[in-house]
Amino acid sequence: MPRAPRMKCAFAEPDVPKIKKARAAPVKSTPEEKEEKKALAKARAAVREKKKQWEATLKPWVSRESRGVQFALGTKAQFRSDAKKAFRVTDAELETIPFMGFASSKIIYRLTDCKQLADRKRAALGSDAFDYPARAIMECTDPKERILLYASGYGTIMGDPDHTVTVEGTSLRSLSGRRAVQRPY
Repeated sequence: MPRAPRMKCAFAEPDVPKIKKARAAPVKSTPEEKEEKKALAKARAAVREKKKQWEATLKPWVSRESRGVQFALGTKAQFRSDAKKAFRVTDAELETIPFMGFASSKIIYRLTDCKQLADRKRAALGSDAFDYPARAIMECTDPKERILLYASGYGTIMGDPDHTVTVEGTSLRSLSGRRAVQRPY
């Protein structure tokens, strides 16, 4: 007498065998391609070494007060996250420049300090290995190009990176240039 199959749920599907896919033949590189890959690997290793040297030179800026320094009125600045995006710097790199803090744990950095930091990083790593979006905006002198950058959302009409604020006091509300929030009430 044949063995009875195991009981299954009424809605169980029968086991479907997996379809085997044919493997593609391994790609054989030409000697020129191998040399090109080796050259690219050497270039990446050189950039990694430059980056290690750059990170070794970073020394955190220490403030006497926990809120940093008071910026002069009229100083153009950016919040931490906006500065990181515009200048492509890390938190460790931002800690090397002076900042102005607020009671709500918000921190702003002077635009000139951020640009100098990004320029030093660009000089250390090389212009082909590092570039930042704010450079095109801040160095633009042609008014037509500046309007195009403004229309694309990369900067302000004055030639500053997007989300740039101006210090007009010591409170967070005294920063002009912040986007107005529409309240539903």
